[in-house]
Amino acid sequence: MQDRCRLITLLEMGGIGKTTLATKLAEQVQDQFEFLIWRSLLNAPTLTELLDDLLKFLSDQQMTDLPETIAAKFSKLMEYLRQHRCLVVLDNMETLLAGRNLHGTVLGDYRGYSELLRRVGEISHKSCFLVTSREEPDEVAMLSGETLPVRSLLLNGLKTGATELLISKGLSGTDTKYQQLIDQYGGNPLAIKIVSTTVQDLFGGNIKRFLEAGISSFNSIRLLLSQQFDRLTETEMVILYWLTINREKVSLLELETDIYPPLPKQQLLEALESLLKRSLIEQSLLGFTQQPVIMESVAERLVEKVCEELAGDAGVRGQGSGEEGVTEYSVQGTGRQSNYPLPITDSPTQNSKFKIQNSDPTPHSPLSTSPSHPRILLAEDNEANIQVMTQYLEAQGYEIFLAKNGAEAIEATRIQKPDLVLMDVQMPEMDGLEATRRIRADEAIADTPIIAVTSFAMESDREEIVAAGVNSYRQSLSG
Repeated sequence: MQDRCRLITLLEMGGIGKTTLATKLAEQVQDQFEFLIWRSLLNAPTLTELLDDLLKFLSDQQMTDLPETIAAKFSKLMEYLRQHRCLVVLDNMETLLAGRNLHGTVLGDYRGYSELLRRVGEISHKSCFLVTSREEPDEVAMLSGETLPVRSLLLNGLKTGATELLISKGLSGTDTKYQQLIDQYGGNPLAIKIVSTTVQDLFGGNIKRFLEAGISSFNSIRLLLSQQFDRLTETEMVILYWLTINREKVSLLELETDIYPPLPKQQLLEALESLLKRSLIEQSLLGFTQQPVIMESVAERLVEKVCEELAGDAGVRGQGSGEEGVTEYSVQGTGRQSNYPLPITDSPTQNSKFKIQNSDPTPHSPLSTSPSHPRILLAEDNEANIQVMTQYLEAQGYEIFLAKNGAEAIEATRIQKPDLVLMDVQMPEMDGLEATRRIRADEAIADTPIIAVTSFAMESDREEIVAAGVNSYRQSLSG
């Protein structure tokens, strides 16, 4: 305010307290202004409605003959902003921004707001617009600078007062536990308030017991983050998935190497910059990472994505009559047939000896198809993939066995006699394709249904996978 800024934008993810900060700021500086106007954009008023409202207010309700054109309304508004010292607060600007876009592009029907921001930022006047948003509008990004009359301020979580907030909610613990809980939620005031209720209700206010439970994501917090995730581009979500898979801080080079299929470097950099602006990732000298609560929420989404990859999402609905989104399959090999509603779709090979065919409609749940639960051998060496796939499959009622290389997969198939093998193609010591060939060469286990799970999608890769003798294959998020 002392620098006479014409346009200030407060940026952060939801729940951090942008509206609260703007309210306190307005209360503290209102004596420096002739007019203080607060308008929420949550209900997406048209530009005409907003301009008419501002003009009526600034004219002390004296203007009854309002300008008819947008250009004339802009001209009159700028005249008032030059004549009077006005503070105009526009709250929840993200409502007017297009989702699934790296940049803060205003929605088509509200493009006039872009012109409003541009004029307020570029044209000299003695008023100030204070805008709160989860994302930075393009016009602000182009005009802002540390010493310019247009500023963007990226808010951080609570640095002071968070412990007092926890104490006021009746929570108890050591200073270390207080800080651990605060860091877990990035100092987000809303998230801290939400989790405080849970800690009080379920853990008697004991922070240590809550942290030992290892749960950080709750319905209200998931909803808060889900609103943010739903606005991300596909590239941004892929980056979040890979940061979750890595768990630890990763450098730009490591991230670039990990992601498959590879992203053009410019696309990767733009998406990282956007995620930083959205406060969904953090950066340090050691690389990029996420706050624990964001990482857990992304992991839950990753489970859902793996579910969709295995189940083929809508592509399997209506096939047979098992659980919604789950197709019943008759998985038939040589001399053995199993009938289970598996969470996969058939991408069948042309191997005539090993086929996956839709069964006749016979309604039953995953837990009632056999005297024992369907048994799946998961041959996978990536710990993150093991966690995600095991969590999903066990939730569906399947009994899971693990093998972390091809040799272990062969041995486990001989001993456990699984109903299905999910075989990662890339594993140490012996890869999944060689393990498949050896299983097919062993008469005792040759008829075991095998689905290859691979990150490769080239035609030559598919041909090699089919030639190894798998029943089917699915492309995974990671290799």
